[in-house]
Amino acid sequence: KQWYQRRVRAVLSKLTGELTYNQLVEVTMDKSSSTDTQEVSESLLLRDLLESSQLTVHGICEINSHLQPGDLVVLFRNNHFSTITKQHDRLFLLVTDVGWLNHPQVILASLSTF
Repeated sequence: KQWYQRRVRAVLSKLTGELTYNQLVEVTMDKSSSTDTQEVSESLLLRDLLESSQLTVHGICEINSHLQPGDLVVLFRNNHFSTITKQHDRLFLLVTDVGWLNHPQVILASLSTF
């Protein structure tokens, strides 16, 4: 299994290169409509990458290490913008989900719970 994961990471690294998110979406769309089976396979890998949670432990640690207490930043993940702040060495998201509409006491959610 590890060899497969290394291979997938290597292929994804080669495919994504220095592309922006929008460029990556365009490449994925172009490859998905190809008649070349290799390009279609690559498009499936890229689609999985684009549809993944886009949030990793490493990413959270990087954000946390660069923010100062009280900083506000905007994070784009899962096709949504989220406002994040750092308080007491922890990251918090501003709660904007409609599911929390009737819970006025909930304003921030710890990023570690997502």
